[in-house]
Amino acid sequence: MTAAYAAKRSSSNYGIQSDGITQVGSKGASASYILRVGNGTDLGTKEGSANFTAWGGYTYQTNTKPGTPESLDQYKDGGVVQISWPAGWTNTTVEVFKADMDDPDPGDILTLQVEIAYSGEAFTNSVSGESSATDYSGTTLNASVSAGEAAHGEGYIWQARVKDLENYYSDWVVLGGSPNDYRADFVPPLIPEIITALASPDAGPTYVYLSWTPTTDALSGLAGYNVYRTEEVWGTGYYLYFPLLTDTATDDSGVSLGNNYYYVIAAQDNAGNISDFSNEGSAPHMKLTRSLTTEAPISGGYSGDPYDPVPGSTITYTLTYLNDGFARSSGIEIADKVPPNFTEFLLGSATGETFPTIQFSSDEGLTWDYTPFGTYVDPNVTNVKWLVTDESSGAEREVEFGVVIR
Repeated sequence: MTAAYAAKRSSSNYGIQSDGITQVGSKGASASYILRVGNGTDLGTKEGSANFTAWGGYTYQTNTKPGTPESLDQYKDGGVVQISWPAGWTNTTVEVFKADMDDPDPGDILTLQVEIAYSGEAFTNSVSGESSATDYSGTTLNASVSAGEAAHGEGYIWQARVKDLENYYSDWVVLGGSPNDYRADFVPPLIPEIITALASPDAGPTYVYLSWTPTTDALSGLAGYNVYRTEEVWGTGYYLYFPLLTDTATDDSGVSLGNNYYYVIAAQDNAGNISDFSNEGSAPHMKLTRSLTTEAPISGGYSGDPYDPVPGSTITYTLTYLNDGFARSSGIEIADKVPPNFTEFLLGSATGETFPTIQFSSDEGLTWDYTPFGTYVDPNVTNVKWLVTDESSGAEREVEFGVVIR
């Protein structure tokens, strides 16, 4: 009697019998199966063919390699945030690789394996990491592998394959085209600096105008600027208000009179790194007035009006600044120019309320590191600048300097 017996892949051991009594073959854990009759004669071996029919009518269905992985992708933050590609950047040292797995043989057990090649390296078809083994019942499986600690600025590329229980492998599939398709950047951009925070509470629509210095990121490049705002006390409670602006200035129209608003800026690169906060800016609306008084010399034989601007007279320039905005001001700079014709800076005449820092220039304001010198006047001083740290809403102050008419 001749009969055909098919081996079930879901069993751990398959026995094949010739007449219901004599066992002629079994499937254990070996990679190649041999069918024998009772007298020891080999009926044949399975060496990778899709199926094998032994003499005597016994049919043994062999293993089939898994399908190639599909829907390849990579993530960071524990497999939650996708890393875009090509030309993708990541700011995490551990990348998570994901792919779909399937197999022509239901009842198999599948494992996703990956290899990472870094810049200047070629794939060697060795395994950098693998997922846990998962039962496959005919429905596509999604597997993930945590692997890879790329150095700062280093490019890398993935390839993946699927392994089944009997160590049959799919073909390798590559995600990306070159080792620079993905790169790691762990360093945030340079910190921007707020240079303007001006409010307009008394004419037209109420708004705050912000501007800041541009900054750079040496590796992945700058994605934009995040603007944070708070209405709480100075320096606390900041929340993201304008995300990823590409310009270096913006208007905030979401303000109302009588309230205080404070701002900081942070730069973000294409890998997701965010810089520290900039200096803090508020919304002042400064008014500046300039007045002068002339005093003629009282000696030297002059007998005219004491306020005539004759040679030897002194002129005092007084600058009054008022924060009539609705927020505390910061980073205030007040500068004035020494009249270029027929006057010279009067030594010791530059003063200011609340003891601001005073700087001098001898090159029309290009640099501010000049120190006046002499006995009475210094003809080299071209500009005077006062650095006022901050002023509360409603504060009014004065600064001044003097010149002598030649």
